[in-house]
Amino acid sequence: MYINNSISLNVDESQANEFMDYQTFIVRQLPVNFVQGTRAENYIFPTNGIISSQFWDSGILNEALRKFNNKESVEGQQISFGFKELAKDYSRRGSFTA
Repeated sequence: MYINNSISLNVDESQANEFMDYQTFIVRQLPVNFVQGTRAENYIFPTNGIISSQFWDSGILNEALRKFNNKESVEGQQISFGFKELAKDYSRRGSFTA
């Protein structure tokens, strides 16, 4: 499904402690929003916030950094993330949201 809207959502994590597991809530909610196509296409998470910090050791970031350090263009690229990459992250972290 291709979602194309110009809506951006600045995510407010100030009430994250009110959730039993905020990261799991986000992981479950985002795909629902994308599939329904009724929410923002672009989510802007706070720098060094709860969610953005989860990507520091992710395969997606490491692949983008590898390309960048090899002088490959990463602007406008989407790094693939499928079941294989999810399994690697799970194997490394022991959790989908750790």
